[in-house]
Amino acid sequence: MNTASLNSLWSYLQSLSLTANNKKWLANHLNEAAREETKQLTGEFSLAQLETLEKARALSEEQVDVMEQQEFLSPEELKLLLYRTVDNVYSQA
Repeated sequence: MNTASLNSLWSYLQSLSLTANNKKWLANHLNEAAREETKQLTGEFSLAQLETLEKARALSEEQVDVMEQQEFLSPEELKLLLYRTVDNVYSQA
C-alpha cells in the first residue's frame, strides 16, 4: 500500500466508533500478521540476528579483499584482524 492508501485507511479507522478493546484487538491482529510475514521473509531469523549476519558478511568480504590483493598477513596481523572482526560483530549486535 502506498502512503495515500494508508492515510485513507487510517482516516476510515478513525471514523469508526471503536472501543479501547476493539482497538487493542485490531492492533494485536495487525502485529501478529506483521510478525508472521517477517518470519516468512527472514527465514525465521530475528532482525538482530540478520543484522549480525550482514555485519559478519561485510567483514568477511573485507578479509577476502585483503587475500585477493595478495597482502599476506603476519600471524600477529591476522590475530588482530580476527579480534577486530569479532569485536565489531559483537559490539554492533
